[in-house]
Amino acid sequence: MKELVRLAATVSGREVAITTIAMYLLQAHDRRLFKNEVGFRSQLVRRVRTLSTTSFSHWSGASDGRERRAIKELEPSGFAVTRFRISLRYCFYEKARQAT
Repeated sequence: MKELVRLAATVSGREVAITTIAMYLLQAHDRRLFKNEVGFRSQLVRRVRTLSTTSFSHWSGASDGRERRAIKELEPSGFAVTRFRISLRYCFYEKARQAT
């Protein structure tokens, strides 16, 4: 839940909407890109999470000293993906409600 709050604080609703719409357009354009609906939803959650820098782990490379980064993975279960989507909607709803 903490990650959702950080995501809502660092990413605008417009960016999330554009990314989500783009993913649905991609799916409509070529359904073969995603194995099934769970695969599509997992990729959708991954793309939305990459909008925020808080979803990444950072470290320096051992040999060359360059900064490395990798996305923090969620639980692979479909329940985690669905729970993330519902929580994300709620965070943006609350943020919009507080702004008015």
